[in-house]
Amino acid sequence: MPRSWLLYLYSTANIAGASLALLGLGLFFTGVVREWWPLIVVGLYVVGYRLVPKHTDLHLDSSLAQEDAFRAAEKLVQEATDQLSKPAAEALNLVWELLKELLPLLGRFDPNDKIVYDIKQTATKHLPDLIEPYLALPPAFARFHPLKNGQTARDLFIQQLNDLETALKETLADALNEDVDRLRIQSAFLQKTFAKRADWLS
Repeated sequence: MPRSWLLYLYSTANIAGASLALLGLGLFFTGVVREWWPLIVVGLYVVGYRLVPKHTDLHLDSSLAQEDAFRAAEKLVQEATDQLSKPAAEALNLVWELLKELLPLLGRFDPNDKIVYDIKQTATKHLPDLIEPYLALPPAFARFHPLKNGQTARDLFIQQLNDLETALKETLADALNEDVDRLRIQSAFLQKTFAKRADWLS
């Protein structure tokens, strides 16, 4: 089945519409409604479909200044947390807390160093670019539809956040020790982490 159809079938709007349509069929089979029942069923589906709020676009403006971009990214993380399931929200918040600890330490290094650039990009671009496509998925699809090795999009999202958390913990330790060589290794790892598109986009 084409992916677009799968996303439609799993969408909260379709589930809500189908639920109301089934209610209409129930009214028909119990004799409450006799005439115009097909139109009533279709009408109830449309009402249910339209009642569900559509996905909110949380994408960041790439033209924002670095400071503004960080504040916008923080707001995005807060808004995303309200939309994510508890395990995903916890994984995201752990990553963000590490970034908030790490970013002030970058003042110790040359601002033109690639290390500084990569960490800031992780906070203001890579992480938001990871969150946005995941939130665009219907919640039922993200939680239940297997994509890779039996894993769902939520499993893969949390796994990538966990990998990022591990890398940032090592990066934070190296930054505290001002271990520039180790930081460069971690910087390369971060770039590799975000080089591939997320599995739920495939």
